[in-house]
Amino acid sequence: MVQPDEGVLVVENQGAGHSTTISGATVVTHNPDGSTSTADTDVSAAPAPAQTRYKFRVTAHTMIRVNGQPATLRDLGGMQDQRVTVHFVPERNGNFAEGIEAGS
Repeated sequence: MVQPDEGVLVVENQGAGHSTTISGATVVTHNPDGSTSTADTDVSAAPAPAQTRYKFRVTAHTMIRVNGQPATLRDLGGMQDQRVTVHFVPERNGNFAEGIEAGS
């Protein structure tokens, strides 16, 4: 998904194994002497099908290439189900894309 007016690119990774489902419980027992004891019961973790979304901020300094040719953020708007590589710097106020390579 591309939001050119806001300078945002959202990349979605689909498929099994991209998230983890964790289930189970921990039982805490309060003993008469004031102490507590804990026990895990039936805790399990397994890969689950999921969609993971990554949001990147795109600035005028972001180098964008589609099929090896220079492009703009708007050019990425019509691309669905394509491979994309995003080189970015994580900051407190977002992930800033330094370079985007899309296409085959």
